[in-house]
Amino acid sequence: MTATDNKAHRTGHDTPLTLQEHLRELRGRLIRVVLTIALGMGGGLYFANHVQRYFLDLIARIAPNVRVIATTPQEKVVVYFTIALYLGIAFAMPVIIYQILRFLAPGLTPTEKRYA
Repeated sequence: MTATDNKAHRTGHDTPLTLQEHLRELRGRLIRVVLTIALGMGGGLYFANHVQRYFLDLIARIAPNVRVIATTPQEKVVVYFTIALYLGIAFAMPVIIYQILRFLAPGLTPTEKRYA
């Protein structure tokens, strides 16, 4: 693939790519998504305790006689990081959707591109 072919592909012109070039593009987009989720999870680590406290307070208001227990020693840590991961995915969702649309856009018809 020459520099002009790559430039034509990036500008939205319909240039056919080989399977290897499609996989290379997909790999790059997946790496961007994973890095964005990791950054979002970093932010999610800050807010995870607040979210966990919110849900525990909600449970206490709805069912005051219910106790929340950890059944394994690592469960509190696993729940904390799971909340952080979900928050990271939520924070990264605009980038995830953008990367999906940019990967699929060359294969859409002109009518479909209006809605994408």
